[in-house]
Amino acid sequence: MTEKPKFVYVTYIAAPPEKVWDALTKADISEKYWFGYRVAADGKPGDLMTATSPAGKLSHRDPIIASDPPRRLVYGWKPLEKANPTKNPPA
Repeated sequence: MTEKPKFVYVTYIAAPPEKVWDALTKADISEKYWFGYRVAADGKPGDLMTATSPAGKLSHRDPIIASDPPRRLVYGWKPLEKANPTKNPPA
């Protein structure tokens, strides 16, 4: 049996689906919206979503769970490094 997610995050954006898809999957565009992080997720279920920090360090390498371009993209979310609240306080 598949376990239900503990948390689901949904965002509504007033833009064409193709532009939102590009912003979520193409590193050159995603860094404008992800605080400099380069996100690449243009794949099919089983492939990986990766996020690289502005310093060039890989911070995410999560499985793509569902993908229906340009309407739906679902992937896991588990940072590769633990958060350090004293080093990186919430903004």
